[in-house]
Order: sequence, then structure tokens, then C-alpha cells
Amino acid sequence: MRKNKKYQIVLETAIVLLGIIFIAPVILVFINSVKSYGDIYKTPFNLPSEWHFENYVKVFKGMNYMVKFRNSMITTLTPLPFILIFGSMAAYKMVRVKTRLSAVLFYLMISTMLIPISVIMVPLMTQMSSVGLTDSLIGMILIYIGYQTPFTIFLYHGFIKNVPVSIEEAARIDGCNSFQIFFRVVFPMLKPITSTIIVLLALNFWNDFFLPMLMIHSGKKRTLPLEAFRYIGESMKDWPMLLPAAILLSLPIFVFFFIFQRFILDGISQGAVKG
Repeated sequence: MRKNKKYQIVLETAIVLLGIIFIAPVILVFINSVKSYGDIYKTPFNLPSEWHFENYVKVFKGMNYMVKFRNSMITTLTPLPFILIFGSMAAYKMVRVKTRLSAVLFYLMISTMLIPISVIMVPLMTQMSSVGLTDSLIGMILIYIGYQTPFTIFLYHGFIKNVPVSIEEAARIDGCNSFQIFFRVVFPMLKPITSTIIVLLALNFWNDFFLPMLMIHSGKKRTLPLEAFRYIGESMKDWPMLLPAAILLSLPIFVFFFIFQRFILDGISQGAVKG
């Protein structure tokens, strides 16, 4: 018992220390973001002598934050329902229909995960330009759907294997057709992996910089990471503007992760048990 208590104390102490190490830079950036230019250089590790919250107001207006926030929300949330529906239904069919064609299709789909998007970006941009979808949020959304659906199929495929077929047979006896069985019986049982996929894809879409940089040219259509890159580049020597921009860019991610971190842990733990 004493050994277990000592081990627990050491473990908790290590966790607290690691937490402090990880959160300290964020706190330091926030403290300096509300200082004047002189205070940042003179006393970077001290609390501000005067709190300059107007720094955030200037950056908020300079970045046209709400417009860029709206663009990021559109490109993050719009692809998710399509990816979840297409990916879950395709994975379900590939698992339940045990034929060579299903196996070939599954391995063909997941093989696309091995191709970096940078390799196919030139022909992809050429194709988008030919149909008039460059400099368009819709074009970005379509690319996200096409590129992330195989990853979603891969995750759903492993999870659906552990869903008992007897439950589906009982539903069919009760008069459910194939769509009713999937959406009323199977899909609700996929909640752990679905929530995990939502969080992973949302973070990926929100933080994406490479695709918006290639696709978006108009200032009004920039996403938040792309606008922050422009603004930080222009304010490289103006620390009272640069630090608030970094905080405003990171804030939605912090909020999103703290709200949905439980779903990530639940999905990982349940997936490990099922695997």
C-alpha cells in the first residue's frame, strides 16, 4: 500500500510539473500580449505595469477577425456531415458484404492515405481551376471531403467489425430495412469512434494552412490561419500586435479541445477495448 501511495504521489507530481512546463509558454505569451512595447523588452517575465487590452482590440479589427473566423467555421464544419455519412456507410457495406470486391475497394481506399496531398496538389489545383473552384470555400470543402473520407472509412471499418451482427438480424426481423438498420441501430453504436473522428478532422481542418494558401486569393475568403500568417508577417517587429494575434489564433482551438477532449479519450479507450 505504501509503495502504491508513493508511486501515485510521484506520478501526480510528474504530471503537475509537465502541465506547468506545457502551460508556462502560453501564460508568458498572454502576459506579454497586454504589455507595451517597452515593457515587453524590459520585463518579459513580470506582470504588466499597465494592462493594455486595447492591443487585442486593434488586432481584432486589423485582422477582420469575425469574417475570418466565419470562413474557418464554414470550411471546418461543412465537410464533417458528408464525410461521416459517406465514410460510415461505405465502411459498413465493406464489412458486412464479404466479397473480394469489398476487400479490393477497402484496400484501394486506404492506399490513398499513403499519398501526401503535396504530391497531388498541382494536378488538383489544375482541375479545380478548370471547373472554376479556385479561390472558393466550396472548392476547399470538396477537397476535404475527398481527401479525408478514406481515413474515415479506415477508422469506421475496424470499429464496425466488433458490432454484433445478431443485433442487426433482430432489427430485420422486426421489419427494418437496410437504411433503418444502419441509421437506427448501427450508427448510434458508432458514437465513440464518430466523436473521435469529428474532433480529429475538425482540428485538422481548422489548423490547415497549406490548402487555403494555394486555393484562396481574395482577402475576404481567407481562413483564420491564413489571415494570421499575413497579419503576423506584417507585424513581425511589432510585438504588442504580434502576441495578441497568436493568442486569438490559438484561442478557438483551446476552447474546442477542452470542450471535446472527453470524446477523444472515450473514443480511444473504447476503441482499444474493442480492438
